[in-house]
Amino acid sequence: MHVLLCPDSFKESISALDFCKFVTAAIHEIHPGWQVTSIPMADGGEGSLDAILPYLKKPRWKSVCCVDAIHRQMEAAYLISDDVAYIELAKTSGLAQIEKDKRDILRANTFGTGMLLQDAISENIKEVILFAGGSATVDGGTGIIQALGINLFDKNNKAIPKNINALPHVRSFKIDKTKLPKELEIKIVCDVNNPLLGPNGAAQIYGPQKGASKEEVKALDSGMEHLSSLFKDAGIEVNYEKAGMGAAGGIALATAILNPQLIQGASYFIQKTQLEHQMTKADLIITGEGKFDDQSKMGKITGEIVKLAKKVNKELYLICGTSNIESFEPTLVRLDQLDIAGKDSFRNPESYIRLAIRKFIQ
Repeated sequence: MHVLLCPDSFKESISALDFCKFVTAAIHEIHPGWQVTSIPMADGGEGSLDAILPYLKKPRWKSVCCVDAIHRQMEAAYLISDDVAYIELAKTSGLAQIEKDKRDILRANTFGTGMLLQDAISENIKEVILFAGGSATVDGGTGIIQALGINLFDKNNKAIPKNINALPHVRSFKIDKTKLPKELEIKIVCDVNNPLLGPNGAAQIYGPQKGASKEEVKALDSGMEHLSSLFKDAGIEVNYEKAGMGAAGGIALATAILNPQLIQGASYFIQKTQLEHQMTKADLIITGEGKFDDQSKMGKITGEIVKLAKKVNKELYLICGTSNIESFEPTLVRLDQLDIAGKDSFRNPESYIRLAIRKFIQ
């Protein structure tokens, strides 16, 4: 029996790599002779650097002193391989970095991610792969461009501080082209397919998850629409309906000044890992994520893995912390339904993942 493990991370709980370790150990306790292949996955959010690392040629880590989403000093690292820099936004501007009682959507910004990007530019790299997902922010990428030296101004024509979310306040901007990279290709790997604005956009869908009130969501959505108009007036193309524009709090908006290419994250990792080919060699596929819900079907990696397993006609188990999906064709294993204590499966996932394997793998 050959089992393929291809999970995403369980947000704010365990990494995809740890999931693979726990499941492998549990399977071998029951069936020591079974072959288990682990391919930790990602879609642009948390764990993207770990997922891409095995597929890079002579990669090296570069550590940078930077700030998190609420401007606390920290150190984060990105990868360099063959003149390409791989930056994971969640490492600096991620929601998991911020304690729940300190999350503030009108303060949080992506300046720290911009610091990593600026450092990569100083390394004279030719291309940047920016993994955009898992952010604590809805700043439209304004923090990133502030870190690159672009000045944003409020209604009083005063420079907006770099330690707040500039999005609701921007009324004008000034680009110093000498500070921008001249020949740099930037690809933003998006963990979702959402557009920038409206009911399915960055603010309205993901703002509440990051602590935004209804009033704040409205202000942020309005801010994105206004910044889009400012850019268009300046001749900067912004296609706010494009899939992926809503990823990571809309970072593709302000970074439009760098003319980035948007890439669907799940497709990127499926191609890099040759996942479809690996599936054809397996008898059983096990994937998982923290919460499997309707958003998982909006381009997230687990939703795409479900489709791919069906395409290659393989049995699939999906292990998740919780889910609001009532009808699901493959086997859906919810850890919270095994959890008598209610939230203990979140704090102690290894025990419940092992319990799930013992229950469903005979």
